[in-house]
Amino acid sequence: MLRVALVVPEYHGEKGPGGGINTMAESLSVDLASVEGVEVEVVSLRMSRHAPQSHRLMSPATWVRGPEVTKRTVNGTTVNDVGSWFAEWEVMRNLPRRHLDRLIRTFDVAVVLAGSPAAAYAVQGSGVPVVCYSASLVREERRSVLAVQRGPRAWLTWLNTYLMSSLERSALRRSGVAVAINPAMREVYRRLGASRVELLPPTIDVDAFSPQGSRNSQGSILTVGRLADPRKGIDRLLRAYARALGVVPDLPGLVLAGRQGPTEDNMSLAHELGIDDRVEVVAPIPDGALVGLYRRSSVFVLSSHEEGFGIVAIEAMACGLPVVATDTEGSSFIFADEPHPGLLVDRGDHAVAEIAEALIALHTDTTLAERLARRAREVVIDRFSRTSAVGALLDVVGSVTSAAVAQQVDERIERGARS
Repeated sequence: MLRVALVVPEYHGEKGPGGGINTMAESLSVDLASVEGVEVEVVSLRMSRHAPQSHRLMSPATWVRGPEVTKRTVNGTTVNDVGSWFAEWEVMRNLPRRHLDRLIRTFDVAVVLAGSPAAAYAVQGSGVPVVCYSASLVREERRSVLAVQRGPRAWLTWLNTYLMSSLERSALRRSGVAVAINPAMREVYRRLGASRVELLPPTIDVDAFSPQGSRNSQGSILTVGRLADPRKGIDRLLRAYARALGVVPDLPGLVLAGRQGPTEDNMSLAHELGIDDRVEVVAPIPDGALVGLYRRSSVFVLSSHEEGFGIVAIEAMACGLPVVATDTEGSSFIFADEPHPGLLVDRGDHAVAEIAEALIALHTDTTLAERLARRAREVVIDRFSRTSAVGALLDVVGSVTSAAVAQQVDERIERGARS
């Protein structure tokens, strides 16, 4: 029996507010557990400064007991919630600790699935082989935030980013294998010192995410994601929609869907732009309603400043929607095939204008929209179907565990020779 620890920062399960990483973790935990001879548990590194499992400076009750590990069950999978020391400091939540090491040593391998490689650093003191499967780098994820923050808060963000970047470099060098989700990050990981890097993009169930009849050309314009996250660019999507509406008054309504709603600032912006009566917020998304949202829509938009991949984009594509996406590393990878399965627009200063132009084009040119919709599903079936994904990851896991066993044997032989 191969025991796999699927290590995920702040894992919530299917009803939680997590984003793409949480969605990937849900799928991987189920898919890995379905393989004969594999047993999976999730190890959730608590990332909230208020986590009850953590030691907190502002909570004297935690000073004596220190960090804890608690257990819960999500859809039949055991989830171990692991606290940290001094949870008020971001970097401390990603450092090794003895109670975490003890837990990880009960497994044969740790697969760390995270937005940043820094999370892998937390488990590398256990001696268990580590697969670091990450989406991006902290500095890239926070680029848009650092650009607008000012004052003491900006300095604190800069310091946390600097410290986390140091952990990322160490984690990549010390992992048995680093797994990237797009080619751009694969090259970055190599430059940062990872000895072995594999490319394994996220995949989805193309039977679950599928069209239902023909595309609804009068359906809403949809975006799905962490609506309160400034990296998702909801403000510029609102501005682009308002601009397009000024040109095409019969443009369908805009739906913002996610596990949590948008910020008050963005809702105020919608009011200022005079489009609040055309914007619908679906948050949280009801259980089982996501596929229906895609099928009822006419266009999907991903307006992110940074995106390591963008699972929601391929979900929409699999459901037969034309996609408008900013040219992040993730979207550029998804749209790499010719002919392109969607419209790629600037993620910089021209994003608002180009998103608006794309929305107008897809609404007024039905032939273009239908062609992109058909091509979108073809690309997902060819490149991002789940059928072979678990096998590819298990091949990586097998190579890492085999290398670790071989190293242990060599060490024993060497010790025997010395004695």
